[in-house]
Amino acid sequence: SISGVQEEVTRQAKAFLSFERMPEIQFSRRRSARDK
Repeated sequence: SISGVQEEVTRQAKAFLSFERMPEIQFSRRRSARDK
């Protein structure tokens, strides 16, 4: 069904975005810790 496909695509997109954001958060956290 089309709704099932849309749900799968949305789930993968959210997972990809959160995965893409992860290194950015870790890097900024590491840099702020180093400044202190």
